[in-house]
Amino acid sequence: MFEGKEKRLALIEELLTVANVKQKNESDVEEELLQKHEERLKEAVIETIQGEVMMRTFDMLSKELVRFQQVI
Repeated sequence: MFEGKEKRLALIEELLTVANVKQKNESDVEEELLQKHEERLKEAVIETIQGEVMMRTFDMLSKELVRFQQVI
């Protein structure tokens, strides 16, 4: 749910940026859009890494739980 909210905020910011394009010159707009894209790309990489870590942690804990239940 939080991730969906964050994705919508990024889209809203992008739409606002594009709407303000008419007020700025083209080079500034391109630079700003490029920075926004790079920021979103970095966030995506971080979220991917976090997902991998969480997946491996939950997998290990699940296996440990099964082993623990087999011992008892």
